[in-house]
Amino acid sequence: MNINFHLLNKFFQASDNISDELVAISADDLLSKKLRPREFILHPWLTIQNIALIHGQRGIGKSYLALSIAVAVACGQKFLNWEMLKPRGVLYVDGVMPDNVIQSRLHGILNEKELRAPLRIISRNIQGATIPDISTARGQKLLEPHLEDISLIIFDSLLTLCPAVNEYDQESWKPLERWLLSLKHRGFSILFLHQTSSHGRMRGSSRLEDIMDSIINLKRPYKYKSCDGAHFLITFDKSVHCYGDDIKSFPVMLNTDYKGRQEWGTKDSKKRKSLDSMD
Repeated sequence: MNINFHLLNKFFQASDNISDELVAISADDLLSKKLRPREFILHPWLTIQNIALIHGQRGIGKSYLALSIAVAVACGQKFLNWEMLKPRGVLYVDGVMPDNVIQSRLHGILNEKELRAPLRIISRNIQGATIPDISTARGQKLLEPHLEDISLIIFDSLLTLCPAVNEYDQESWKPLERWLLSLKHRGFSILFLHQTSSHGRMRGSSRLEDIMDSIINLKRPYKYKSCDGAHFLITFDKSVHCYGDDIKSFPVMLNTDYKGRQEWGTKDSKKRKSLDSMD
């Protein structure tokens, strides 16, 4: 796929421009328009054109969960309590894990599942160098050739892939915010991983929360022990597209059988074994 970076530059510049005039539409005209129905990647919370974030304390299992979501979406299979209508392409951008760790986890998560849509991985080790900051125009342009046939982009994690951003400075987030909204407008869904603060909320400035459609908080269950491995509660801090029973908290844990095959479950299993470093 050939990318015209001159035109791409114009696109990024244009995305920052403010229109010289505003267009208004009447309620009757809006109601009569034939619009595409809302499509789900993971029903009921992750839609097409969605910006979402999962946060939790270090070592809780965010990366394992996100990689499992990537596999489930590319396979088109139900994951936890969330339904999948069809397989969709996924781009997983990792700023921390070594390739051999990603490979080992993929082996365990995939086991006999069949990928029915593209699952592409960009990692620091594959590059042989640091991944360019995705809050900069250069980092954003370098990702563009890898977005063909992709519906969901997963970034692991927010701070490692945006090192130039001051997480407590609202102004620092503006370039990333504009880019994320432009991706959403183009039809992509984005899922970020991030750290939880000592107060149990998403770390850093609250500005980025404003553009999020969904924010999931991973919490340790009562009387959790380190030997329990990846075991946490999935709770929603924010959800634009669902409510009520759809966003009730529920416990999940990673089950591993004697052959090393891994499955997430919502009930305890005697086959589970401890997995040391989850993030």
